Amino acid sequence: MKKILSFIAMAAFVAVPMFTSCTDKEGDETVTADTTALEAEISACEELLADAEGSYPAYAISDLEEILNTVNEAMASTGLSQTVVNNLLAQLQGAKETFLAAEFEAIPEANLLLAYDFENATADPQVSSGSLAYEAALTAGPEGVFGTDTGLPTFVDGVNGGKAISFDKGSHLEISEFDYNAVLKDEFAISVWVKPTEIVAGNYVFSINKWNTCKLNIQNEGKPFFTPNLDGNAIDSDNETAGSVTTDKWTHLVVTISLTKDQMQFFVDGRLTKTWDTEGKPALAGSAWNIPKDADNIIYIGTSGAYVAGDTPVEPATWESNESFNGAIDNLKIYDLALSAGQVAKLYSDELGE
Repeated sequence: MKKILSFIAMAAFVAVPMFTSCTDKEGDETVTADTTALEAEISACEELLADAEGSYPAYAISDLEEILNTVNEAMASTGLSQTVVNNLLAQLQGAKETFLAAEFEAIPEANLLLAYDFENATADPQVSSGSLAYEAALTAGPEGVFGTDTGLPTFVDGVNGGKAISFDKGSHLEISEFDYNAVLKDEFAISVWVKPTEIVAGNYVFSINKWNTCKLNIQNEGKPFFTPNLDGNAIDSDNETAGSVTTDKWTHLVVTISLTKDQMQFFVDGRLTKTWDTEGKPALAGSAWNIPKDADNIIYIGTSGAYVAGDTPVEPATWESNESFNGAIDNLKIYDLALSAGQVAKLYSDELGE
């Protein structure tokens, strides 16, 4: 975001040929650029920044400071045309709007459906907090693939101290007793910390009825990849930013979807990275969650659950690279709310212990 804003601000000078002229000619009358509105906006942004600490994430403060510095440097120059001044004003107003949207906002407790913090390393099953107390059973990889060369998930160091859960060789969690309609609302958000040991094509973090209803995985380019299935349409979506997730490093991911606004958003480490609407994903319009009659009534954490006993067995390496997550997961949460930028920023800051 910083680089984009700086580029836009500097582009104003490149795009306007009258930058070297301090006046505009209208016949014999010379008109000086009016900077009144821009100066007022500069003052407003400076006031916001003076009281920003503790109410806004560090990245938002830094981004606004950077564009503000760019504008102030331009204002100190001679030869600003009115067009350049107007462009600077529009850019600063846009930066301020983005900044205000990132203001920390608490998430109402009533909107938390289920949460697994994995702090109790001796508990099997793991039981969620939130309004839905679902049991997630520790499960080894399928014997049809791995034989006996697998085991249950293990527990490792978490994001901010404490514990996280770690998967390999097909190990995962299974929630076999749940209500589709209780989990999948018109507004939905999934929040999770991931620390993969490798980046492969599958890396399934979370799955409801495989990809036939809802799944979150990491692509082989390190992009978070979310597929809601709405009215029978699987809407494959990512944040279009390679390297969002890397190996051996904790990354916070949030994906939100609003069926009332026909919108889906991706957040990485507290920052909005991509918004999809019906222009880019037409199937988001007027849709409902797809829940087939023959749905696999299991929520999987750490796999897609694609293997079913009786299918032709595949090689373990193939199954791991396409159907499971290899690495650690922490603080998995589901909300019946399409979280705002400010709510995601606060969630990220709180869980990181800032």
